[in-house]
Amino acid sequence: MFKFIKYDLQGCFKDFIIMICTIIILNILLLTRINVWDSNIIIFLNLAISFAAGIVVVIWNIRLFSRDIYENTAYLVFTTPKSGKNILMNKLITALLQYLIVSVVVVAFTAILIEILKLTQGFVFDMKITFTQIFSSITPQFIIYAILGALIVYVTFLLTVYLSLTLGRVAIKNRKLGKIGTFAIFIVLCLAQSKIEDVFSNIFPQSFTLRIFDNGNKGSWINMGNTLTNSNNVFSSGVNLNISLMIISVILMVAMFYATSYLIENKLDL
Repeated sequence: MFKFIKYDLQGCFKDFIIMICTIIILNILLLTRINVWDSNIIIFLNLAISFAAGIVVVIWNIRLFSRDIYENTAYLVFTTPKSGKNILMNKLITALLQYLIVSVVVVAFTAILIEILKLTQGFVFDMKITFTQIFSSITPQFIIYAILGALIVYVTFLLTVYLSLTLGRVAIKNRKLGKIGTFAIFIVLCLAQSKIEDVFSNIFPQSFTLRIFDNGNKGSWINMGNTLTNSNNVFSSGVNLNISLMIISVILMVAMFYATSYLIENKLDL
């Protein structure tokens, strides 16, 4: 499996390095604009760079699978003795590695800019505490859930796209029409997932509260617009999480993984 990951990473290595260098250079240029431009403009441009980088990585993640479905590289990948599950897992790991590396770079520069600018008013949130103070106030349970939740959401999105691409390739022999049909299949799958989640959350409304901030920390103050909030607000009291929704999300993710694996291993006509 790791040979496949190495192969996929090598295929986009030059483009990946170019994008990372571009992110670094643009953010360094923003650092030179401190005390020259308004701090809100600098942060806005930083977030715009991060957003653009995220969009590019999502496109790369989709391209990572689509090129092996609709292009000649399919023969190099799907004719190997590896199972469909092995191939799909390789694609997911490669996609997550790409997104993780880019995310670390953009978040690091955002944190550096905010710490240097010492924002006290204006852009979206009026932050009176540092990132270190924020993270020291967040409960470990929430951090773990946030990481796992983000991972499940993104992997589910990728699997929905990959399953749509595979169904389009299997059901529609014409490759051009298959690409068009893929979008329609993606919309149907998203609507079906949403409907299933709504049904189960209504049938099983049981939930639990997950605290975000440690109630013992009284120093966490965030001024959002004109509203000053402290440890008694929703941020520290916690969020309600539907148990059935969490379970069905995992089940849907696993089901799409096995469905896609089965199709690329048994139904894909190269």
